[in-house]
Amino acid sequence: MLPTPRAFRPSGPAQCSRARSRSGPARLARTRAGTPALRGEWGRGGGNGGGEGEGGGGGRIASGGARARPRACPPPRPSPARVKRFLPACSGRRDLTPRWRTARMSTIPKRAVCPFSIQRYGIYERCRELVEAGYDVRQPDKENVTLLHWAAINNRIDLVKYYISKGAIVDQLGGDLNSTPLHWATRQGHLSMVVQLMKYGADPSLIDGEGCSCIHLAAQFGHTSIVAYLIAKGQDVDMMDQNGMTPLMWAAYRTHSVDPTRLLLTFNVSVNLGDKYHKNTALHWAVLAGNTTVISLLLEAGANVDAQNIKGESALDLAKQRKNVWMINHLQEARQAKGYDNPSFLRKLKADKEFRQKVMLGTPFLVIWLVGFIADLNIDSWLIKGLMYGGVWATVQFLSKSFFDHSMHSALPLGIYLATKFWMYVTWFFWFWNDLNFLFIHLPFLANSVALFYNFGKSWKSDPGIIKATEEQKKKTIVELAETGSLDLSIFCSTCLIRKPVRSKHCGVCNRCIAKFDHHCPWVGNCVGAGNHRYFMGYLFFLLFMICWMIYGCISYWGLHCETTYTKDGFWTYITQIATCSPWMFWMFLNSIFHFMWVAVLLMCQMYQISCLGITTNERMNARRYKHFKVTTTSIESPFNHGCVRNIIDFFEFRCCGLFRPVIVDWTRQYTIEYDQISGSGYQLV
Repeated sequence: MLPTPRAFRPSGPAQCSRARSRSGPARLARTRAGTPALRGEWGRGGGNGGGEGEGGGGGRIASGGARARPRACPPPRPSPARVKRFLPACSGRRDLTPRWRTARMSTIPKRAVCPFSIQRYGIYERCRELVEAGYDVRQPDKENVTLLHWAAINNRIDLVKYYISKGAIVDQLGGDLNSTPLHWATRQGHLSMVVQLMKYGADPSLIDGEGCSCIHLAAQFGHTSIVAYLIAKGQDVDMMDQNGMTPLMWAAYRTHSVDPTRLLLTFNVSVNLGDKYHKNTALHWAVLAGNTTVISLLLEAGANVDAQNIKGESALDLAKQRKNVWMINHLQEARQAKGYDNPSFLRKLKADKEFRQKVMLGTPFLVIWLVGFIADLNIDSWLIKGLMYGGVWATVQFLSKSFFDHSMHSALPLGIYLATKFWMYVTWFFWFWNDLNFLFIHLPFLANSVALFYNFGKSWKSDPGIIKATEEQKKKTIVELAETGSLDLSIFCSTCLIRKPVRSKHCGVCNRCIAKFDHHCPWVGNCVGAGNHRYFMGYLFFLLFMICWMIYGCISYWGLHCETTYTKDGFWTYITQIATCSPWMFWMFLNSIFHFMWVAVLLMCQMYQISCLGITTNERMNARRYKHFKVTTTSIESPFNHGCVRNIIDFFEFRCCGLFRPVIVDWTRQYTIEYDQISGSGYQLV
C-alpha cells in the first residue's frame, strides 16, 4: 500500500496540527476557559469545509485531510453585564455605547480588547479608531498573523480594503504555515475575498509552508468556484506543488464529488501525469482514497489504467490491495474496453470505437430478425427452436461482453428503434403490398413515412440547442461572474464553463448544456431542446400514425390469409390461430403494440406540458429546484405559461400566412424569465 501524499505524512500538516494543538490559538482557547467566544472562534465547526491551518482548533483534523483551520463562526452572546464592563476598557468613553450596540458590540467578550480580537467580529469603526490612533496594520501578533490575515479568513471585505489603504502588505506571510491572506481566504472558500485580494495584487502562485499554491488548496478543499476563477486569471491547470502534486491529483485524493475534478478535466488537464515522489497518477490517488466518483470521471476522460508508479503498481493493483470490488470491476472493464484482456484477434476490433458503435447499433437488427425467423421456421420440434434461441442468446452475450461499452445505454435504444422500423417496412412491402389498396392505404402511408423520416432526421442530427463558447469567452464569463458575486454553480456549468441560460440544463449523456432542455431521448439518440423540440413532436406524431397503419396491415393480413374463428371460439383461440398462421406477422404485431403504447403516452404527455403548463419535462420534474416556479401539492405555476392557444402558437411558431404572430425567443442567450411577449391571447390578427 502506498503512503499518503507527502504533505499528509507526519512530517506534513498532521504534524503541524499536533504542534498547534499544544500551542497557539488552540492552547489559548483551552487556557481561557472563561472566554466562550474564543472557544467558539477556534473550537467549533463551520465554514465551507477546510480552512487555514494557523490556529487549528485544538489539533482537530479538518474534514477531508489532516489540515486543521480556524473557524469563522459567530461566538455565543455574552451577558449585558459583560458588555457593560467591556465598554470602558475598550474605548475609555461611555458615550460610545449606542454606536457600539449598532456594531454588534453585544457579541464581543470581555477580554477581546486587542485589534486582532476586535476585528474578528467585523467591528469596522472600532478597528478604524485603533489604526487611526497609531496601530501599525503590518504588525503581526505573537503567532506571526497580521490583521489582514484575520480579515481575510473571516471574509471582512471592508476591513481588507481599509487595511490595504493604510499600508497592509497584501502578500505578507504569516502563521505556522507561512501563508498569505489569499491562502487563508482560499482555504476557507471565500470567493469574494479571493477576488478582492487579487484586485489588490495578491499573487495566487505563491506557495505556503507546505509547498501549495492557492489552486492546490482550492482543489483540496473542493472550492470549485475558486479553482475556476484562478484558472481564468491565468493559473496553470497542471501546476505542481513542491511535492509534485497537481490540482487534479489533490482533487482526486481529497474531494469525493464530481467537482472540481470535472471542471479541471474540462480545462484539458493532463490526466496521466505522475507526482514527483511516488509517480502516482490522479487515478492512483483516487484509488488510494476510495474516490469512486472521481475514478469514473477519470476513466471517461481516458486515464491510463496501466500506468505504473515507482513501485511498478497500476491503479488496478492498488484496488486489489484494498479489496474494493467496485473499483476492481470498473478498472477491469476499462482495460477490456481497450482490448487488453481479450484474445489477440479481438483486440484490434475492440479498440476501434467506431466498430463498437456499429456492433451496438446492428445487434438489434440481427436479434429482431432471428426471433421472427426461428419462430416462422416450419419445424414442429420446439426443442430445436429452443436450442436455436439459446444460440441467439449466447451470441448476444458474446457481443455484449466483447464490444459493448458505457455508450450502450444510448446506442441500444436507437438501434432497437431503427431495427424495428426497418423490419416493419420490410413486412409492409413484402407482405402487405399486394393485399392493400394503393390510393387509400399505400399512398397515405408513404406520405406519412416521408414526414416521419424528415422529422426523425432533424431530431437525431440537428443541433438541439447546444450552448457554445470559445475558450476566451469561457474565461471571461468566469471572471465577470466572480467579480460580480454571481459565480454560483446553480447558474454556472462547471463542465461547459458557461453561464447557464434560463431553462437550460447540462445533459449527463451528451455532456453538453442544452437550451430549453426537455430530456435526452434514447430513441432518437439526441437531446430534445430548443433547437429540435418541434421536430421531435412531429416525429412522435407521424410515428404513431405509422404504427397504426402497421397494426391495420397485420389485422388485414390475418383476415385474408388465416382461418380464424374469433366469433365462435373467442379471443384467446383467435390469438393462438393468428400466431400459428404467421409467427413472423405476430412478432411484428407485438412490436407494433409495444411501440404504440410508449409513443402514445409520450405524445399526450408532451402536448399537455406544452399547451396547458408551458413547461418542459425537466422543469416539471425539477420544478422545486427553480426559484421562478411556484409549486403546490396540486399544481405548478410557470412564468412561461401564457395560455393554451398562445403556448401552442409560440411553440410551433404558427403563422398561418401572417394571421398569427408567434413570439420567438433565443433560449441560448436568455438569462432571465422576462422577455417580450405579445399581450392578449397569444395571437394577433394582421
